[in-house]
Amino acid sequence: MKVLILTMTAGEGHNSIARALSKQFDETGIENKIYDIYSSNRRKFIINSKGYLLCYKFIPHIYSAIWTCCKKKNYKNTNRGSFLNELKPLAEANRQVIEEYAPDAIVCTTNYASALVCYLKNKQQISNKIKLFSILTDFLPHPFWEYSRLCDYILSPDMYSYGALIDKGFCPEGFEKDTAKIVPVGFPINEKFLRPKTDKTELRQKLGIQDKFTIMLMGGGFGIGKNAKLVKHLLKHKLDIQIISVGSKNAKNVTKVNKVIKRYKAQNVVNYGFVDDIVDVMDASDCVVSRGGCSTLNEAIARQLPIITRENLRINEKENALYLEELGISIKMKHFRSLHKIIEDLQNHPDKLERMRKNCASFAPKDSTQKICDFIIEHSK
Repeated sequence: MKVLILTMTAGEGHNSIARALSKQFDETGIENKIYDIYSSNRRKFIINSKGYLLCYKFIPHIYSAIWTCCKKKNYKNTNRGSFLNELKPLAEANRQVIEEYAPDAIVCTTNYASALVCYLKNKQQISNKIKLFSILTDFLPHPFWEYSRLCDYILSPDMYSYGALIDKGFCPEGFEKDTAKIVPVGFPINEKFLRPKTDKTELRQKLGIQDKFTIMLMGGGFGIGKNAKLVKHLLKHKLDIQIISVGSKNAKNVTKVNKVIKRYKAQNVVNYGFVDDIVDVMDASDCVVSRGGCSTLNEAIARQLPIITRENLRINEKENALYLEELGISIKMKHFRSLHKIIEDLQNHPDKLERMRKNCASFAPKDSTQKICDFIIEHSK
């Protein structure tokens, strides 16, 4: 059996999911390949990946307005429009990849990829024998998910997305309808986030940091979050805490945090760039301040790490944050100046922090990556 995993670089979430699935397939002995749908066009790849981040960062209100408008589109109107025109130039290059690899199943970690393979399926340019699966990478579907209705299965994190997906024309598994079936199988994450937890004091000693109440600041895979602003705010309020800032691949953010540390002569701030073993850093922390990307959130939940979601989240992140707040897993930071008050409240009420940890434990993805891969294998025969 062969599985082709289609991804797209728009942040690191989709690629992270693709790698987690690939690793699980490797361990199961299933041949697989990861392919970015924009790989054939370097210019388009750069515009897509960097353009997405620039829009996300500098024109969030326009980004959110377009998102909202597109999300309200009637799911039946999938035969025309700019999105379909965007898919056409990609179709031929991706058709060749699919033809050459000849997979038994295609797994998409973004609805752009599943819309693309559905376009090819509709045009009868790929074999009908190939089973098509698409992973819902947020707790609610993005705009344009209606273009993925020719997939065989939509694999969702849980039942929360059902109503929104049904509104897009999908149906629950077991119903006889000529459209993709929704199956709740959990959210795929790397198996390293599922390993047993290590004692905090022991980990802090291993990392060479102080053994005290620790806040972790994360900015996502590309370090979009402005950690320096948060570090400066917390240092001004002189809280009895330790701050771990993770800048990921954003060297500028790391440099800015270093300048803040130097200015305040801070002894309680640890500044990392890209971290090889982020699990150790998570386990050494008492809570994390994060953006609302589903991959990062689920990784924190798997480590039973209470979450404070950032201010100025984009619309899909807001949807994720609202859901987790309802579950008692996260706290929404409305403005960065409120962060010190949230932290003080958690320090003064350890029972609240413990409840959030327990809620994380009950919601944690556990063995969902294996379940997803097992489901794909079973339903591709």
